[in-house]
Amino acid sequence: GNDEGIAAAREALTAANAVVSGARAVSAAAQASAVDALAAAQASDTAIQTLKTLAVDMGRRQETVSVLISRKDGRLYVRQALRAVFDVPITIRDADRPIGTHVLVASEPLTSGAALRWSALSMPIEPQPVPRIGRGKLRTSDIETGSIASAIQAETAATALDRVQIPGEVLDRLSELVWAGATLMVSDHGITHETGVGTDFIIQTRH
Repeated sequence: GNDEGIAAAREALTAANAVVSGARAVSAAAQASAVDALAAAQASDTAIQTLKTLAVDMGRRQETVSVLISRKDGRLYVRQALRAVFDVPITIRDADRPIGTHVLVASEPLTSGAALRWSALSMPIEPQPVPRIGRGKLRTSDIETGSIASAIQAETAATALDRVQIPGEVLDRLSELVWAGATLMVSDHGITHETGVGTDFIIQTRH
């Protein structure tokens, strides 16, 4: 009768609800597995990136990098393992004013994650002789007084670097190369023809 039909319908509804609940449980488990899988993939990507960073660091630590900024040439030169890597034009503020010669050497940071430490050595700017008209040798009195003053009050490495404007993309490339042991030179002079494969930068500091 009707009671039997109602009972059968209820049983069917109960069975259907059980199937739906089971399906939901399976779906939730699948979603959880997917989330776990995504987290594992992200962790793997992070590990791979860390290894790549370590590899880059190890590589650049093993090959010495030298950077020269030349006021004479208006260029920045990069050499690694005594070979030219790249060179680019740069802008130096007050380019007609001497900048001196400064050598900076990078050393390991004191703490992990800190910036490199730099030690600087600066050489005084050489006084320039005033051109003479006529015969005769150059005398001490012929040296321009202003040049002597500039030689005494030479640029420091910090003020010299402050005059150099390096494009952002070049700084990014340098950040991948420069590590402890790298040298950075800022100079009024340019590189000589003696600079080549198997040499570091060779500049002529006397006229």
